Amino acid sequence: MLTELHIRNIAIARSASVEPGPGFTVITGETGAGKSILLDALGLVLGDRADSDMIRHGEDKADISAGFELASDEPARQWLQDNDLDEDGEVLLRRVIHRDRASKGYINGRPASMTMLRELGEQLVDIHGQHAHQSLLKSASQRHIVDQYAGLEEAVARLTGLYQTISQLKQRIADMQQASAQQAAQLELLQFQVSELESADIGENEIEQLDEEHKKLANASKLLEGAQSALWSLYDADEGSVTTTLSQTVATLQELAQYDAALQGPAALLAQAQIELDESVAEIRSYQDRLELDPSRLQWVEQRLQTLMDLSRKHRVEARELPARLAEMKQQLDDIENADANVEALQQQLTDLEAQYDRLADEISAGRRQAAAELTEKVTEEIHKLGLGDGQLIV
Repeated sequence: MLTELHIRNIAIARSASVEPGPGFTVITGETGAGKSILLDALGLVLGDRADSDMIRHGEDKADISAGFELASDEPARQWLQDNDLDEDGEVLLRRVIHRDRASKGYINGRPASMTMLRELGEQLVDIHGQHAHQSLLKSASQRHIVDQYAGLEEAVARLTGLYQTISQLKQRIADMQQASAQQAAQLELLQFQVSELESADIGENEIEQLDEEHKKLANASKLLEGAQSALWSLYDADEGSVTTTLSQTVATLQELAQYDAALQGPAALLAQAQIELDESVAEIRSYQDRLELDPSRLQWVEQRLQTLMDLSRKHRVEARELPARLAEMKQQLDDIENADANVEALQQQLTDLEAQYDRLADEISAGRRQAAAELTEKVTEEIHKLGLGDGQLIV
């Protein structure tokens, strides 16, 4: 509802204000009193085109503002929220027109384009006059009135939802068909790459295991020499081996501990060390016996590592990522090979939705035709009651 209208320097009016009360307000006056100036000013603040000739003679600018109160269910509220201009159901529009530069618009104190003023204004006011912007003349508004009268708003909302779903589904099908055509050209290459990786039969963590084995095989001679040297020092030396020396030391301390109990602790610790030393010697000897110099196995491991490195460079991934790359390509291959089936399923879904749309559209069209006939008859009757005998509404 319009609650206030203030103008300054429009046409012949220096200043004027109107504050309509609730209900129906009539502004009367003789010709030339300025009634049309108020309507023109309201049109300007709602985004009508401005001309500097409209500014009062001798002034540099004109200023118009209009205030509105909105009910909770008015569409203008949603528009304000969408544009971050909501002020708890109140709207203040302002338009400043300059002689020498472009006019400026404001909505709730914030700068707004003329397009924004017009969009909001169409939801706030209908000006019925010679130079009007009348929502009643718009096909969308006419359909909305008929739909309201016929109680078809919910059905129309469902139809709109179906239309959006159908449009999205058509786009998805088109995208899939285009992608399928592009992927088909890659199919042969993808099949070759999958076959190549499958033939390689790469195990999980194989690259890490091969690295460890290669390190061992490549250094087998050094490992064998080290094990032999350790055994000689610990056990096999003719004189002064660690085992012999430790055994003699333990025996000496145990004998001396008979004379001084303080040596029992060190003797016991060294006796335990002797046991652990014997276990270590046994493990080293077992390791030495298992260790083999196997040039053929080393050659195979090196060739296998080289194969995996070549594949990793070819597919531009780390060697340890090759199994994951194979799974990814197999999924791509499956998608391409099943693309036609997927498109067919979506096309069937589209056919079903279009059938639903057509049935609902037919129901709405029939409802609109019936409502239009009833509305034509009833409004024409009311026009005749107003003394307009030849008046007729045709919907």
